Amino acid sequence: MLCLCYSLICHFLSKYDTIFVKIKYKYRWRLIMKRKILVGLMSLTLGLSLASCNVVVTPNGSNSNQMGENTTSGGNETSSTSMTQVNFTGENLKIGQSFKLLGTVTRQHPEERNEGSPAYPTYGTSIPNITDEQKDALLAESSYLRSSSTTYDSMDKDGNLYLNGEKLNRKLYKHTTASYNYYGSPDPNELALIKEITTEARPGGNHLTGLYAPAGEVITVEMTEEDLKNTGGVKIEIGQYSQNNQLNNIWKDRNDFSRMPEMGNEMLANETTSYVGSFLGGPIYITPNKQCTFTVKISGALEYCHFIYGLTTEEEFNRLKEKSAPYFDLEVWDKCVRHSGPKAYANLDYDNLNKISAFWLSVSNISRQIPMGSSANLGIDFLYDPFVAAGAAVAFVGRNWCNLPPDWMNGALDYEGFMTNGNWGPIHEYNHHFQRYGFVPGDEVTNNALSLLSYINYTQISANRPNLDGWNKYLNPATSFKETLEQNTKGESTSSLNTYADIIHTFGVDTFIKAAKNGKGQGGADTWYKALSDATGYNMNYYFSLLNQTVSDEVSQSYNTLKPFIPVTLNEQTGKVINGNEIVTVLPYPIDLDKDYTIDLDTSLTMPQGFTYTIKNITKPSNGTLRRNGNILTYTPLGMKTSGKIKLTIELKNESLNLKSEETIIFELKPQYQGINKITYTYSGNIYNSIDEAEKANFKDYTNISTEIVNKHFINGISYNQICIYHGKIYMPKTGDYTISVRTSNRSNTRLRLGLNTKEYSKTISSPRNAPINLNDTNVTFTVTKGDYIYFEVIIQSYHPDGFAELFGGYDNNLKSISTGYLLNDDATKAPIRENSDNYPSSYNGLSKVIPNTNARVISYTESFASWDETTKIENIVDGDISTSYHSIRNKYITTEPFEFTVDLGNAYTVNTLMITGYNGNSRQNPTAFKLYGGTNTDNMTLLGEYSNITYSGRNAAVSFKETYLRYYKIVITDTYEHRYVAMSELQMAIKVNDNLVNPVNANYYVKNNQSFTKEFTQAFYGYVIKGNGIIILDTTNDYFGIKILESNAKIKLTINGNEQIVKFDELYYIKLNSKNNHIEIEILDNDVSIESFIY
Repeated sequence: MLCLCYSLICHFLSKYDTIFVKIKYKYRWRLIMKRKILVGLMSLTLGLSLASCNVVVTPNGSNSNQMGENTTSGGNETSSTSMTQVNFTGENLKIGQSFKLLGTVTRQHPEERNEGSPAYPTYGTSIPNITDEQKDALLAESSYLRSSSTTYDSMDKDGNLYLNGEKLNRKLYKHTTASYNYYGSPDPNELALIKEITTEARPGGNHLTGLYAPAGEVITVEMTEEDLKNTGGVKIEIGQYSQNNQLNNIWKDRNDFSRMPEMGNEMLANETTSYVGSFLGGPIYITPNKQCTFTVKISGALEYCHFIYGLTTEEEFNRLKEKSAPYFDLEVWDKCVRHSGPKAYANLDYDNLNKISAFWLSVSNISRQIPMGSSANLGIDFLYDPFVAAGAAVAFVGRNWCNLPPDWMNGALDYEGFMTNGNWGPIHEYNHHFQRYGFVPGDEVTNNALSLLSYINYTQISANRPNLDGWNKYLNPATSFKETLEQNTKGESTSSLNTYADIIHTFGVDTFIKAAKNGKGQGGADTWYKALSDATGYNMNYYFSLLNQTVSDEVSQSYNTLKPFIPVTLNEQTGKVINGNEIVTVLPYPIDLDKDYTIDLDTSLTMPQGFTYTIKNITKPSNGTLRRNGNILTYTPLGMKTSGKIKLTIELKNESLNLKSEETIIFELKPQYQGINKITYTYSGNIYNSIDEAEKANFKDYTNISTEIVNKHFINGISYNQICIYHGKIYMPKTGDYTISVRTSNRSNTRLRLGLNTKEYSKTISSPRNAPINLNDTNVTFTVTKGDYIYFEVIIQSYHPDGFAELFGGYDNNLKSISTGYLLNDDATKAPIRENSDNYPSSYNGLSKVIPNTNARVISYTESFASWDETTKIENIVDGDISTSYHSIRNKYITTEPFEFTVDLGNAYTVNTLMITGYNGNSRQNPTAFKLYGGTNTDNMTLLGEYSNITYSGRNAAVSFKETYLRYYKIVITDTYEHRYVAMSELQMAIKVNDNLVNPVNANYYVKNNQSFTKEFTQAFYGYVIKGNGIIILDTTNDYFGIKILESNAKIKLTINGNEQIVKFDELYYIKLNSKNNHIEIEILDNDVSIESFIY
């Protein structure tokens, strides 16, 4: 009778929705790339093990005998009136690490020496005229210093080296070259630390520690027995390693030995206390041999300056940037980027690093829409190194890293610089890892097209039209298409960047990404034609003929029913209307203030040869007035207000080709101060002997004077008997010492005047033509604050057909050409950087709550499928250890009969997923077809699902079924990969929550009296929790809701759309709602709660 009552109760409870869980967690998620999703970031499969398991299902409005409280329905809605709101900010980004400083230890300074090679490099400077003998000696010594199977594999606390357990006659020391590695050396008086690092390991690659091993000093690594078992040991990498643990080694064929050939050392910490070190020193990274969450304690190392997006606070960073270790890392979890290199070239402004991290995250999310050539489970590393393996910089596609020179790092981490002027080199190398599409997948063009997508979506470079040059010019639709038409006249097939830019500026970023995906990693004219036509809804016959690209008749004819794509651009274009949708790819076109602006459509429109156009319609601007006189448009601005979108609809026609199309172009005009002022005086002869003389005479007696607005730092073409004056100001994007000078020649007398935040110039540089200046010797330095302006005036008195002057400037005496985006008119102000949201965020979901096999056992099985031997028993599939396995007996094949077995979990749980860890030997024996049954006792098990063609990711597979309350499950296996033996390592039941994980900052928090909420950094999904006591209010448009906390035995009052209930739960509460529009209030009762995430 008791069993019958128990079964009925379990059956009754299984019908209801509310689920209370305290269990082990394993986070698994898939990427959901969708515009306008508020929550989510780049992600990958990871594991997080927590506590024991207890699942109770109770009905809404009923009592749970185990944990439930009375639920009352009604309108007692909690109000936040008279309470104080507490706001939090944070990045919707998974961060799998937390750190604790535990104290300091005394350093033991080592002996400094070397192994006697004939020559050694100073870091960053190659050995001049290096010989083969010197190379061989350096390569041999470099290998000798590194741990390996032939040198040494461990050390003791005193630095004595061992190989295979045998003590060697060798000891760790500081190599002489280490004194200037990474352009610096740690302060010998700086205290070493004890630091605890907890890491939820990524599927592969190493993880930051934020610690630096001084050369020759022994580092202690400690782990618990449990962590040692779970990790299988932790590899400790010291030096400049990529995330996938590769070094940028120098080989003999190269002559640029600008450092020791191998700048790293890897050792295995495989005991509860291990000792590691490096002769050369460097940053420390950690890699577990098995993916898990683990903690290590590292003693004896120094902190170095590093920044983890979303985790490193401003207070912490301001402390770290004062550390003496000469290295720097910036990391954006968890599949995004790491910028790694000498601290001397890093940008150490905290606000800037936050913004540039968000930018690189957006770049990553947009590029990861495209089929990758590198591993999708890892981010991309930028290793800034004086040795560059190929060219100016190189991307190692397939290895997930790029090799760049050190001075590229500052620009790659300069947010304002990227937003205003771009930085093509780093983003070009990055996108080499995402270029498998187009005419020639993997060439030097498809990656550039991806860079263009990020420039369009996330920068304001296009606001500098029409003064765009270099790669930036492809942000101008008219420039791009003119290049296409020019190439067409040469008769050769073309697939250069303009051909992709034409598509992007016509159909938009989203459609271009769709086309790139359509190719499925393949390319060629036929594939790209199909991909484009399928994505755009246009046939590409005419456009491909412009590109002189040959497409097969089979492909081209299959799209003849679609509208032909006939490209046309307007100089002032900002977008197009395609299939009724506004596609905007360019910022408003700048025009002069207080002046009419004229557009002559006959010259401003660019269309293929043989086409004519007819104006069909022009819409009115939102601000200002637009007048039309035939094909000439005149716009009168209204102050500094932008015109708003103006739509020009034209009909294109080519009679000879029988082609006709109606196109709508969007343009928008923005009045503003334009560039810098340039005045040129022309004289009949050489009437002035110097600039001083000309200024005293106020430049009189000229035969002609011309004025114009320019937007460049380099002024040339100043001819005989001309004097040119140009003046403006330079925006200071950060605080520091800014040095400025001017490049001159013997063609002219030149003078540069400068003033900080004033046109009352206080500094002057003069350069007579008989003594041109050296930039590094003759310059002026100002101490500036971010937002300052340096006003300048340059005077050129030419004695040559091409007199010139060029402004140079930079921080920390690093002079280079001044970017045009920082050059402004005297009266202008720098436009604020527009805030851009990530258009392709990824969301984390698929929270799997795994039922531990603590009390599970196999209670029956088909005896003819006995185990292969004593080590492969059937019990191993529920022993909680994936290193053990079951394997069926020799010569017993699955084709002879099904293999059936039943598992008792020991308790009843609500589950909807069976997780399978495949055999740790031959994967061909893994089950691929079976039936699954489940129930609360062995007599009433029902069919949960029938599965075939099961696929595995590595060793892992999972099958899902409807949420079911069960204690027992039975599997009837009918096939395996090889159709012979049956083998597997572990089976686990789980409940998988498919809804999105939501950052806890995305809610409204209210407190009163002694209540409080605080943001606390700890080991949690987002790197922190919101901890406290009070009321939380949020709204959802989902029919499920959950809350994940760190504590057990939480008690809350939950009010959903006015209906309240008291809820007790352990670590996770998850409920099915009756509506998709829900107003939720959570009042925390009793003790503080640490909120890790919401789920909806």
